[in-house]
Amino acid sequence: MIAGATLAISNGATLAGTISGAGTIAIGGTAVVSVAAAANLSAATVVVFSGSALAVLAPGGLTSRFTGNGALLLSAAGTFSISPDLFGVALSTVGSATTLRLTTAGTLASHVSLGGVLLSAAPLTITGSVNGLGGTVSAQAGLTIGSTGTVSGYGTVTGAVLDNGVIQASGGTLTLAGALTGNGVLQADAKATLVLGGGGVFAGALRGAGTISLFAGTNATVLLNGGATYNGSFAGAGTITVAAPITLGAGAAISVAQFTDNANLTLAGKTTLTVGPATQLAFNASAASTTTLAGGLGAHVTSKGSFLAAGAGTDAITVALTNAGTLLSTAATLSFLGPLTNTGLLDVATGLTTIAKLMSGTGTLAIGKAGTLALLGGVGPGQSLSFLAAGGTLDLAAPRSFGASILGFAPGDTIDLQNITETSWTFAKNVLTVFNGKTVDASLHFGGASVTGSFVLSSDLHGGVVVGLV
Repeated sequence: MIAGATLAISNGATLAGTISGAGTIAIGGTAVVSVAAAANLSAATVVVFSGSALAVLAPGGLTSRFTGNGALLLSAAGTFSISPDLFGVALSTVGSATTLRLTTAGTLASHVSLGGVLLSAAPLTITGSVNGLGGTVSAQAGLTIGSTGTVSGYGTVTGAVLDNGVIQASGGTLTLAGALTGNGVLQADAKATLVLGGGGVFAGALRGAGTISLFAGTNATVLLNGGATYNGSFAGAGTITVAAPITLGAGAAISVAQFTDNANLTLAGKTTLTVGPATQLAFNASAASTTTLAGGLGAHVTSKGSFLAAGAGTDAITVALTNAGTLLSTAATLSFLGPLTNTGLLDVATGLTTIAKLMSGTGTLAIGKAGTLALLGGVGPGQSLSFLAAGGTLDLAAPRSFGASILGFAPGDTIDLQNITETSWTFAKNVLTVFNGKTVDASLHFGGASVTGSFVLSSDLHGGVVVGLV
């Protein structure tokens, strides 16, 4: 074919010979036009019109420029090679036994339905879409997903990924094996899993109701800088750190090895967030700042693993929380402003922990040498409280509502009975009873062995009474 010449083929055909030259092949009609082998097709341009399809039946190098709104079908076992700049047809299908090798760096602007392998040894940019049907995108020199680009479906992406578009797991598991960066979108659809196997720093948004997983058996770490609203769960064996506000909706669950929130985490109304038994959920407020775990009406957190409150600022928990694991506070200030149920261990190692409402449950409270536990609403009788080392402080704003059994109280420890007046006291059968005239203002039950030492009660200089031992 000479330059300027056009060969039009429509209504289906199988071409066994060779078509070459500087002209154009135009594929039309609704039936599939087939070419016996890639080597048989070397015309300068192949235009596949909308509704039409061109199938290449045997692999090899493709040297024509493919354009048009139709489809290019590459399903033969083996490898087809082409420069991405020549690959301009709107739709292409790569079969499960097929490899499509892009020979140079470039941009893929079309839609690829991928059952096999899309291979590029040079940097690759996707501004179109790749829909994985169990296939693999092997971007050995790195993959960039442009603002209009999408990688979706299920399968595997190898190599580093810069996502400024959309990565969407649907229909199964989509695994990103390399490091992830960018400010686009990560989406895990319902019943789908997006695996972040290489960690990374991501400043984009989260979407979906599926699972975002850190690959089991790795130490992958993902830093989320962009904030998000996400209705799915986090899973895996790595670490997720949140550096911008994030909202979790219905179906939320966290079972990664560590989930650290350095910003604000909010649950949508009626959302129950479950933290798995092998997970550490950590809040880390910097000095002069507040990190908040909040929720809408009916929201609730159940922590079965390790809950860590740390940092030099204030960690504020305003949502209803059930601690069924270990809750450790080393924060300067930790405040529970919502309902708290403790069936595990709440350990105030250092700093001030304040619980605003009456606490229920059958767990254990512990106060370390440099810790202060302030109970504004009291504690039910199912709890026990242990002083772990001399120097701990228990502040009771409602002494009459304190029903826990006290263990380990020793010289150097302090119990502040706030807002009461003491005129006398007794200690019998391991119960310290404080009277205001004939009125009992406090009854403190000391469990275990008898208290060693003598009680000393004095004013706290703020309208209350301090209890100590000598």
